[in-house]
Amino acid sequence: MIAKSKNYSLCIQLTDCHLFADAKKTLLGIPTAESLNSVVAMIQKNHSDIDLVLATGDISQDGSLESYELFQEQLNQLATPSLWAAGNHDNFSCVKDRLTFQQYLTKQQNLGEFWRIITLNSQSIGENCGRISEDELNNLSQSLKDHPDRFHLICLHHPVFSCTNTWLNEIKLQDSWKLLERLEGHLNANVILCGHIHQEFEVYYRGTYLFATPSTCIQFAPNSADFKIDTQAPGYRWIKLFNDGTIDTGISRLDESAYPINLEATRY
Repeated sequence: MIAKSKNYSLCIQLTDCHLFADAKKTLLGIPTAESLNSVVAMIQKNHSDIDLVLATGDISQDGSLESYELFQEQLNQLATPSLWAAGNHDNFSCVKDRLTFQQYLTKQQNLGEFWRIITLNSQSIGENCGRISEDELNNLSQSLKDHPDRFHLICLHHPVFSCTNTWLNEIKLQDSWKLLERLEGHLNANVILCGHIHQEFEVYYRGTYLFATPSTCIQFAPNSADFKIDTQAPGYRWIKLFNDGTIDTGISRLDESAYPINLEATRY
């Protein structure tokens, strides 16, 4: 009997891993390489048909080559293609000229017969907030125009929307209206995935879903005016992109007691 082909593409979003050159180093009590490894093991257990992994920034905490090599080792366990978008802590300059990393830095890629994936660079060197260049926006507009028959999933690090955290809203994507303006009139712009806010969040704006996703290490508490750590466990987002443009998505987390964390921290 011939198996019927699935009518969707499955993507996994990993974000805000904050890896160090030293795999044993911790961030506010969490060994970030170990927590990522646990998240990847959970992904392997939960999903057998992954088409693409999307890493939406802050892969590294210290910007070291070794931290990206650690991340690459984790991706190899999933044995599936991956695309990376830069976060404010990242330093892609140390990997961009290395052949084995070129596959991750592709800016645009078709996925199946009906979807197209775009990664945008929202990194602004020396700032925690995000900015997108006119060239990045023009490339997005050109893709929307050139591929009207494909639904678009757009990945970047900084959120284009406000969340329930006053302090995080100060460092979100600046002039986010410029990005949203490029989507006006394009029915093939369906989904935006981001990281940065270390929590689950969802907004629906004029035909486009905008999602944020938990970190694979520390989580930020929602509804807080100032920096505050949450007790929720590390996790990831899965998203099914159906051939008709609809989606299904959800968050999966490790056990609550998986890692201790410094809840008294006022920064990291």
